Amino acid sequence: MGREQHAIYEAEAAARGLPLTTWLRQRLDAADQLHAQLDALECELAALRAAVGRLENRCERSPAAEDEKASALLVEVLLLMRALATPQHVQMVQAELRRIGLTAREGAA
Repeated sequence: MGREQHAIYEAEAAARGLPLTTWLRQRLDAADQLHAQLDALECELAALRAAVGRLENRCERSPAAEDEKASALLVEVLLLMRALATPQHVQMVQAELRRIGLTAREGAA
């Protein structure tokens, strides 16, 4: 770490009334927690992709009544995920969608 970055970190720690090492440890812990949450969201997204893929395959082979059941299930899963997601999670997911070239739904969660 350069002197300039060290000075910035020391100032931020001092502003919080913490020793530099304690403040850095807290930052690392927070980063680890965020990383774990992101990993969990990625797993959930992979599971949802798999579920959507299964539903798509089913819909291609199913009569109209099954299509309606599959659509209802998909909407229910999406609404449940939306209810559980924090605004920060929604922003991360929308950013990932944009990154992979998909259109993200904008608006309130």
